[in-house]
Amino acid sequence: MVRQWSSRERMLAAIGHQEADHIPLWFNWQNGPTQILTWSNVVERAERVLEMGLDDTMVIGVPHSVHPDVTSRVWVDHPALSRYPLIHKEWYTPAGTLRQVVQKTEDWGERDDVGVTGDLNVPRSLEFPLKGEEDLEKLDYLFQPPTAEQLARFREALGRMKALDRRRGVLIEGGWVCMGDVPFWLLGAQGLIMAQADRPELMQALLDRVDSWENASIEILLDAGVDIITQRAWYETTDFWGVSGYRQFLKSRLRKRVERVHAAGARFSYICTTGLKPRLGDLLEVGIDILWGVDPVQDTTADLPHFKRVASGKLCLLGGVNAQVTLVEGAEEEIRAEVRRACRILGPGGGFILAPIDNIYEYTPRAHLEALIDEWRRVRDHATAGALA
Repeated sequence: MVRQWSSRERMLAAIGHQEADHIPLWFNWQNGPTQILTWSNVVERAERVLEMGLDDTMVIGVPHSVHPDVTSRVWVDHPALSRYPLIHKEWYTPAGTLRQVVQKTEDWGERDDVGVTGDLNVPRSLEFPLKGEEDLEKLDYLFQPPTAEQLARFREALGRMKALDRRRGVLIEGGWVCMGDVPFWLLGAQGLIMAQADRPELMQALLDRVDSWENASIEILLDAGVDIITQRAWYETTDFWGVSGYRQFLKSRLRKRVERVHAAGARFSYICTTGLKPRLGDLLEVGIDILWGVDPVQDTTADLPHFKRVASGKLCLLGGVNAQVTLVEGAEEEIRAEVRRACRILGPGGGFILAPIDNIYEYTPRAHLEALIDEWRRVRDHATAGALA
């Protein structure tokens, strides 16, 4: 009788550079329900994903709180010479005021508010909250440890995840923690690039703060017994840091974080989807376990044979298929061909998790998802993958 592998066993085998019963197929469902799957909570989703024969991880994060002495004010105006209304926000902390101004573009939505971090802020901001070192102490008041109530909800959610893991075998992923993405949000793309050259002391001091906030969250996650710590690093790409900036500001911090996670017996996953080839050796040196984001379309440096050759036996590669250009906009045969190519190149010997990068979207056509899954089922055996033409 053929042994049935659990999703946990299969994923851990891939992460450990070993062959399992077949290549795992994992989707990033963080954008919410799709045309092939709906759910009301992450545990329900994981159960349904497993029933489909796919693999999943249940993500749980540790929220930051805001110091009770912080207040804020938001107002909107529309200057005569501005194309868009402007959202102004001020945070009043015991150390002083932080201020941000954002253009309310057509895709902003109905809310007249702005958070201190967020991807939407960066291309729309006319004024960013971090201007200089005098603002760092103010930021501490916006990134406080979780409250007792938040921790109680965290433990309740974790309990439900662990119950499913005991029944079905599915990994629990802690995150997503940050490092280099925070300066991107607080300074903007141009400000981030300029600060590395002109104000390196500010950059180091800010990253010291980020380490303090995020490492506290990592400790909570590790104490809770999660299997994986995942760091979102979409903006740690060479586009914004370059190789030298990454090595100067981020590499040693990442190494220490990975070492702490490994000391607790957990794995470390790193999300970055562009500019990976110049930093692949660095990422191997710091010891990450999963490189989340190998995309043959959006990353022009993603030389799959090179990635397989360099990472083999050292690093699990997650990706292989593009989620927007190929899976959303491509023809079904293009999707199938990309699945075959990824499995043929990256699958043999293990150390590979097939995944569309970055997300499955609510508008991803059902027929395209079904084509991807069907082709994966045809070629997911490691031996078959290696023999594909």
